[in-house]
Amino acid sequence: MEFTSYSYLAFLIFAVALVRRLSGAARESALLGLSLLFYAWWNVGFLALLIAIGIFTFYVAPAVARRRGQLWFLLLPLAAILSTLGLYKYSGLVVEGVNLLLPTASSLRVPAFVLPLGISFFTFECISYLLDVYRGTPELKSLRRFLLLPAFWPHMIAGPILRVKELIPQCINPHRATAAESLQAIDRILFGFLKKSNARRFDWCVRRSSVFWRWLDELVAR
Repeated sequence: MEFTSYSYLAFLIFAVALVRRLSGAARESALLGLSLLFYAWWNVGFLALLIAIGIFTFYVAPAVARRRGQLWFLLLPLAAILSTLGLYKYSGLVVEGVNLLLPTASSLRVPAFVLPLGISFFTFECISYLLDVYRGTPELKSLRRFLLLPAFWPHMIAGPILRVKELIPQCINPHRATAAESLQAIDRILFGFLKKSNARRFDWCVRRSSVFWRWLDELVAR
């Protein structure tokens, strides 16, 4: 599901409408379910891989927290997570490099793994979490809440990498957007959609729509 597709716009409208009606654990579960659905829309097969990386990170974090100061206990899970990323992303490059040093008759077969979408951001999000826990950030007690950190769909495949202190407090004490903030969000989403989907018409749309948004903003302010 691409951010510039009409199916994503429909997904986003449904997601916002659903989440605004929920609170607490139900809200977090809905956000996580929607995020997994968003990823599964591309390839449901790789969803299990990302969930496995997330579960591994969640359960190893308490051990990292108990052994702060023992760097090797942090490096082991980091190496395990990075090895998964390296297998899919860099194994072909490594084998090609080795083949340059071997006779043609002894060349190794270059693996052709399909790169899971967003695996770099997902794995580095998990690494960031372990680093935070090692430095003293309390580990999360809820697997649901933790998985939402790397899997949250707006940043899952395109970044940026979020820290625990940036996202999780919003889950605990969600902010109810005002009418003005909602209009600003709609403005940014529509402008971004137009800019990415048809850049040639973007300037024309900006000129025509800016008057409307200013009028609507003033109407809400009253």
